[in-house]
Amino acid sequence: MKFFLPMTVVIFLLAPAPDGAAGPVRIVAHEPSLAAPAFIATPRIQQVGLTVSDLSRAVAFYRTTLGLHLLMETNGMAFFDLGGTRLMLGTDTDRPDVSRPTAIVYFDTADFYASVATLKQRGVSFVAPIETVARTATGTLMLAEFRDPDGNALAVMGEVPHPQGGETP
Repeated sequence: MKFFLPMTVVIFLLAPAPDGAAGPVRIVAHEPSLAAPAFIATPRIQQVGLTVSDLSRAVAFYRTTLGLHLLMETNGMAFFDLGGTRLMLGTDTDRPDVSRPTAIVYFDTADFYASVATLKQRGVSFVAPIETVARTATGTLMLAEFRDPDGNALAVMGEVPHPQGGETP
């Protein structure tokens, strides 16, 4: 049973408050008209790659624990489908001492709390308490971070709708 529906990779630019004060992290948005023209006609992420030390162990984790669809294994690499974006796992003998985390992969889910519960049932340990990223007029964006067997940073993220009656404090 898969639990990340629909599956998308979410990328956010996060920054602390301008005065450096502790508190919630804000999402920083930039004016699209200020961006340079894209270097390709339709910019989208085709593939995200993560380095692993044991491909068999990593494939078992991503396939069995996370429930991702394995597309293929070839030449020391495994490819999973993330709703049209591929996740490539591979060993890299040229860089055996890669520091972790090198990137964070955020999995979007339609039912945040159900996804967190499923991951816990499958033995995933979260590295921090569930975090509120942002509150909007329609819901609250929630985040729960965890690691794969190689220490790569992963997170499940989803908007939890407000109960009928509008935004909650």
